[in-house]
Amino acid sequence: MFTGFSPETSEFMMNLALNNDRPWFEHHREVYERSLKKPMDELAKDVMAEMVRRFPDDPFELHVSRIYRDARRLFGRGPYKEELWFSLKPSRSMEGGGTLFFGLSALSWEIGGDYWRDAPGMAGFRKSMDDDPETFLKLVRQFNKQDYFTLNGPEFKRRKGHADDELGPWYNRKYLWVSHKEPFNEKLFSHDFVTLACDGLSQLMPFYRYFLKVYGYGS
Repeated sequence: MFTGFSPETSEFMMNLALNNDRPWFEHHREVYERSLKKPMDELAKDVMAEMVRRFPDDPFELHVSRIYRDARRLFGRGPYKEELWFSLKPSRSMEGGGTLFFGLSALSWEIGGDYWRDAPGMAGFRKSMDDDPETFLKLVRQFNKQDYFTLNGPEFKRRKGHADDELGPWYNRKYLWVSHKEPFNEKLFSHDFVTLACDGLSQLMPFYRYFLKVYGYGS
């Protein structure tokens, strides 16, 4: 059961950013296992279990990121990730077709959902709004009533459509995600964070379902 991260978690991640090499990491592996890996794995399992309990008819599969970067994609960086995350989606092999996530760094934590697709995939998302604007507009209007999550993602310099209506901020993204982000704080230090995270992710379930439908999952 998740009992919380700690100030040691943030301290370890800050030090890793400054000493991102194998000798330092191996010397501090016990701290990593105790303060980061174990609580991250426990949080992921507890959030997964609670989301399945709340939404038994929705598809979820858990994926927890490894701390090791792909050796083929270091690009001059150290071998260890300085931010870790876990995600819930129908299949680990699914690429950006609708995902709920939690992310953690030395300075912040974040929960949210994304639709992280290639250009053809995003074109399909825009087509879904063109074909049936009212369905997604209902989600957008509910989203606009809240102030917990924000919409993120790079916008096209030349707008593609819906420039002056409520769908425009969503329609004109190269890819998008919605998230809530806070500094690394004491909310992370107890089991209560499981409920906090699940309450937030539960708000995003209408988008999760919509994005899966656009992706074609289950069709």
